[in-house]
Amino acid sequence: MRIAFYFDPVCPWCWVTARWLMDVREHRTIEIDWRPFSLALKNEEVDQPERWQVAQREGHRALRVVEAARVAEGPEAVERLYIEMSRRWHHDGEREFDFADIVGAVGVEGPAASAADDPSWDVPIEAAMVDALAVVGDDMGVPAIVFEGADPVGFYGPIMSSAPPGDEGVSLFDHLAALARVPGFFELKRGRDARPQLGNRP
Repeated sequence: MRIAFYFDPVCPWCWVTARWLMDVREHRTIEIDWRPFSLALKNEEVDQPERWQVAQREGHRALRVVEAARVAEGPEAVERLYIEMSRRWHHDGEREFDFADIVGAVGVEGPAASAADDPSWDVPIEAAMVDALAVVGDDMGVPAIVFEGADPVGFYGPIMSSAPPGDEGVSLFDHLAALARVPGFFELKRGRDARPQLGNRP
């Protein structure tokens, strides 16, 4: 099974869901296609607190680096970069990425770090966002999961405060995959009453 996971590196909800998927991958035969989704672009017309705007702009710069690394090194480099960025942003509390250091830490060769301020890398980011919105709907954000195939189906979410462990996490994935096979199913939602619980630094 191949799924596309749409992420912005600065979104804590994304990171919780990503960690859940990486754990599920140990128990189910799934291939994760890590795809960019810029909250800065998505929310550019939305009135938000300045600190959110600053964070989302940094996430957008990070996604440019991700896409440059994808071209240079292939999709395997994307997961390594996402994990390293998330360690620093979500666990270490960094609020400005040192892209040269991050790229070096995960063994990506070439000038990917310089892509952060190169707007030409917005093209693949925007193309990925078009793909996501076409499947999940324009009122989505991230995290988002798309079950790829001839007739792709996707969801905004799942959004959860902590990644369910072991069999519980696998069961959640199995049920999500089952819902994806139900024609006409659109939404399942309840109010949030907790902040993201990020777990131990990987």
